[in-house]
Amino acid sequence: LDRVADTLARLGVRRPLPQVPAMLLGAAELSPIEVAAMYQTIAADGLQMSLRAIYAITDSRGQLLARYPQQPQQTVDAAAVHLLQYALIETMREGTGRGAYQRLPQDFRVAGKTGTSNDFRDSWFAGFAGDYLSVVWMGRDDNAPTGLTGSSGALRAWRDFMADVSREPMPFTPTAEVSYSWVDGRSGLLSKAWCDGSRNMPFIGGSAPQRKAADCRRDLPRLWRWFTDALD
Repeated sequence: LDRVADTLARLGVRRPLPQVPAMLLGAAELSPIEVAAMYQTIAADGLQMSLRAIYAITDSRGQLLARYPQQPQQTVDAAAVHLLQYALIETMREGTGRGAYQRLPQDFRVAGKTGTSNDFRDSWFAGFAGDYLSVVWMGRDDNAPTGLTGSSGALRAWRDFMADVSREPMPFTPTAEVSYSWVDGRSGLLSKAWCDGSRNMPFIGGSAPQRKAADCRRDLPRLWRWFTDALD
């Protein structure tokens, strides 16, 4: 639990959090601006920076009067963040965030995550593209249930906002410490691109599986088996 709390602090959470097992399920009281600060670090490849309402002040002629420069710090390992970004992208493609593509273009890469509290009291969504990051919370002032999950409530507001303002898909380039390998979706063992159910997944150097899944070529037509043998 202390390592989880430390990671949250390095992502940008300032308030002390109770280190109880429910923390692992997200049971922590955070405001939308605190969640935005945490996701900002994730979107910036582990670079933490303060959120500001004003970055600079100019006069009526555009002359700079004051500037409040950022001093980003690498507080989270960029390779680990890349793996997290991959998971958040897949959440949007195949998981609880896939409803966003009812309005966003299918080739527009975004990353994000839904959140639903007990008894449907809170509906959350946090996500980002290449130019905007936004967080949506839906709930009642009296803490009564809303009947909304993260995907049926907050996600819908998030996708409508992002569809209107965002024009840059999320950039996604692995660091030198990350490599991609084809793995079997069922066993998690090394596989090949042509095998049914295989996925191309990122791994920090040295963490990719070493064992190989069963050879899938016996299920391929003879011509395809010859072709894959040539590739090997």
